[in-house]
Amino acid sequence: MRRFIIGGLIALAVLGSLGSGLGWWARRELVSAGGFASQTRSLQGRLELRASTAQALAATMESSRPELRAAAPAIRAAVDATAGSPAFGAVEQAAYARLQQQVASATSPLALDVGAALPLVAAELRAQGHPELAVLTPPASTRVAVPVADRGQHPVLWGALEWSARLWWLLPILTALFLGGAVFVSFRPLDTAAAGAAAIGGGSALLAVGAALAPAWASGSGRIVTQQFAPSLVAQSVVVAFAAAAAAGAGVLVALRASRRQARTMTAIRIADVRRALGPDPALALPAPPEPIALPALPEPTALGAGPPAPVAAGAAGAVPVDRVLDTTAPPDTELGKTLADLMQPVTETPLLAQRPERPPARAGDDGDGNDENAATEVAPDPWTSTFLPTRGAADST
Repeated sequence: MRRFIIGGLIALAVLGSLGSGLGWWARRELVSAGGFASQTRSLQGRLELRASTAQALAATMESSRPELRAAAPAIRAAVDATAGSPAFGAVEQAAYARLQQQVASATSPLALDVGAALPLVAAELRAQGHPELAVLTPPASTRVAVPVADRGQHPVLWGALEWSARLWWLLPILTALFLGGAVFVSFRPLDTAAAGAAAIGGGSALLAVGAALAPAWASGSGRIVTQQFAPSLVAQSVVVAFAAAAAAGAGVLVALRASRRQARTMTAIRIADVRRALGPDPALALPAPPEPIALPALPEPTALGAGPPAPVAAGAAGAVPVDRVLDTTAPPDTELGKTLADLMQPVTETPLLAQRPERPPARAGDDGDGNDENAATEVAPDPWTSTFLPTRGAADST
């Protein structure tokens, strides 16, 4: 159903474009007095048209009086001379002006009225020595019609031309609305717009072909007039056809690019869906970062000569006896052994330990090593190292 709606709207847009082209051309070339005069100015002096005009003048004069019919050779000679005179040009110009009024007022049939040339024929008869025939010549008010076109022969064509000339301002708006409606309804707007432009271009090309073949449908003087007016309609239709074809080509290129982009997007979406369904690829997974290694905190370095460190009370939190640190069985070649050796380096090799006071001389009962078997402790604890090194008595008691 949607396709039928789109096709109908595009068909209406094509008809609207054809009507617009006909309307603009009719307003410019037929309805406008200036445009019509510029087209018919080149018709003046055409031998074929003047021959038809002369034949119409002679037929009118011969049918008006039997005497003139009897003098047909003299009448035809005078009419031919009149049609070739410069004064006959003003008569033709006035006849074309009246023809433009007939076209604008939809008069049928359309014909050139050259009755104003009858006085010129009478003057020519007098000049040729036929005053008796000049007296019998009909007056200038007599209608001498040179047929150009008959609306009754092509009523559809003339009706379309008349209505398009009246609705010349509305048809372009309707064309845009029809084409816009087809694009709005379609699921593929770019393709529909390109198809509509191509259809309008095809319709304009058909209109150009029809205008080029129009003189073949006419006859007599109408063929001559049609040959004069048809080329402008052909040129206008060709320009519209080329413009529509260019627009259709641009629309096709844009539609192809959009379809390729959409195809790439759909392919990427399908690939993402497949990957999501299969799960993550282990080969593409990033390795887990290594866990941080906790290093023991290093003691703050003590500047030399800054004095003894503040004594730490025995049993204080975080105090570790030196002998326990030294008695650790960690191998020295391991990382922990190296770290412990570095930590103990300031304690065992500090200059403050080298400056300890000398022990007092041994007394009776001393075994020479400063150990008194009768006393629990003979050497007072060093205030600088008592916190870290227990006395001998305390060590023995433990």
